[in-house]
Amino acid sequence: MEHVRGKNKRCRRLCKAVLFALLLGGVVWMNINAINNESVLALVSTYSYGGILGVSVLSGFNLLVPIPIIGLYPVFLEAGLHAVGVIITISIGMTIGDMFGYAIGRTGRSVVHVSKDNPFMVRLAQLEKRHPMLPYIFLFAYAAIVPFPNELVVIPAAFIGCKFRYVIIATLLGNTIFTTASALGFIHVFSLL
Repeated sequence: MEHVRGKNKRCRRLCKAVLFALLLGGVVWMNINAINNESVLALVSTYSYGGILGVSVLSGFNLLVPIPIIGLYPVFLEAGLHAVGVIITISIGMTIGDMFGYAIGRTGRSVVHVSKDNPFMVRLAQLEKRHPMLPYIFLFAYAAIVPFPNELVVIPAAFIGCKFRYVIIATLLGNTIFTTASALGFIHVFSLL
């Protein structure tokens, strides 16, 4: 029985690694095709930072379908946009998208009455009361490091009553670090090709 569990665990890890490699390969393939397509570059130049901001908001609110806008970073540079401007625009757009998640959590808090019998919520409230900055530090670290939707943390943070301004600051700083690191990573990958 233990042998089967170990085998299943290795199989899941291998599947995740293959999926990640396929995703990365797809992003690289998409960028190569877009960089060599004058129509795509003209479209990016036409909509410029406003278009990036709009798509970044959708990318920031990616609870159901993640749209990795930072994956198109090489295309934005090839279209003539400034690297720092692109990173700042994407970070702000993603943070605006995250605020939709905050609104969902806040609305859920006012609509749903949380029972004192729920041990998870009681424990979470106690932890937040003892360490009031902990949710914001965790949110910053999550947004800066974890490549999954920030709504997985933003919605519960709003639900437990975290302050809006601190959530914005934590997610903006985390998104900026994540976007910068991802942009540097994509540039490095393309320099190898």
